[in-house]
Amino acid sequence: MAAPPIFNQYVENNSAAFVNRLKAAVAYKSVSGDPTLRPIVIETGKWLKTQLENLGVTVKLHDLGKQQDTDLQLPYLVLGSIGTDTSKKTVLVYGHYDVMPATSWQGSGDPFILDVQGDEMYGRGSTDDKGPVMGWLNVLEAHQKLELPLPVNIRFLFEGMEEVGSPGLDQFIADEVQKGATGFFHGVDCVCITDNYWLTTRRPVLTYGVRGIAYFTMDITGAKEDLHSGLYGRMIHEPMTDMVKLLGKLVETTGVITVELSEEPADLLMGRMRFPSLSIHGIRGTFDTNDGLKTIIPANIQARFSLRLFEKLNSKNHMEVNYKGGGLPWVGNRNHWNYQAADAATKTVWGSSLYPNYVREGGSIPKLDKNVLLLPMGQSNDGAHSALEKLNVSNYIKGTTVFGEYLYQLANAQT
Repeated sequence: MAAPPIFNQYVENNSAAFVNRLKAAVAYKSVSGDPTLRPIVIETGKWLKTQLENLGVTVKLHDLGKQQDTDLQLPYLVLGSIGTDTSKKTVLVYGHYDVMPATSWQGSGDPFILDVQGDEMYGRGSTDDKGPVMGWLNVLEAHQKLELPLPVNIRFLFEGMEEVGSPGLDQFIADEVQKGATGFFHGVDCVCITDNYWLTTRRPVLTYGVRGIAYFTMDITGAKEDLHSGLYGRMIHEPMTDMVKLLGKLVETTGVITVELSEEPADLLMGRMRFPSLSIHGIRGTFDTNDGLKTIIPANIQARFSLRLFEKLNSKNHMEVNYKGGGLPWVGNRNHWNYQAADAATKTVWGSSLYPNYVREGGSIPKLDKNVLLLPMGQSNDGAHSALEKLNVSNYIKGTTVFGEYLYQLANAQT
């Protein structure tokens, strides 16, 4: 059962309005990693609740409490439900409304004002993950305006802390599963996550596995206070020297964990999809601000690194490594009817010659004991997390159509 032609026509005819919807979403500076912007992240969740309710969804804001070791309120989980027909399948849709910082934005304007240049829309969160989230709202609007019944029941789970490790989400999932018939996930048949990207700019993909992540901080402490390098250089064990030496032992310059990087295409592809990797994200210490040529020996420094699943230095400095969070690797069943529905939807919208590649990639996802599918909207060059994030208008509009088509193919899938 394909989507009715009037649905596809509605999406195409309302593309300008849908772009404006994304503009409204991008305008919220929902940077979850910036404590000063936490009230805006919370406000974004409330705005999303209102948008969903206007489209006929029953919505609850789930309070996750305070962020660990802080007085900061965690943003709400936005939990939506539409459709209760037990004769229909029920799909859980996951996305997030928080974004990464945009302090080094390289675009021509404000990163929180969507800048449409031809087929490209530049703005923080445009592809990660506000574009896909708005795509689902577009699907709901089309059905509401056309008075079309949805072919399946939908549960929505949108969170506001994905970019900083999703604190509280795993516990919420475990608690709701434990509730059984009274829990939020009761009756869910499959899961669709729309928070990933194509492998190239030419062909859609369906993602059936992720490598997961483990995020660490490493602190090294030496003297009680910063020291002048001209007076104490080569007289003490310097924390920065120890840090650089330790980080150099964790990973090769190729990005591979103490293993030479192969140039074979197959090995490079496996490196993206399956092999473990380690990335060093930064060192915090002396030059956190651009305030001149310092010549001090910092007393304490911190590095941040992550593993996508020490040699002893004989230093007098103290080192502490802390695990800050992460997610387990996962591989799904790509032969499941959930994938068959997404495969058919992708071919229907993009054309049979653009059949989707099946890929695994880096990343981490919330998991439920149901078949999980990652159905992307954006392309590989969208630059999620980068200083020039974008989403193509064509991918946004066709991606909306794919989401709607997927629901119809899902309804017709043989279980």
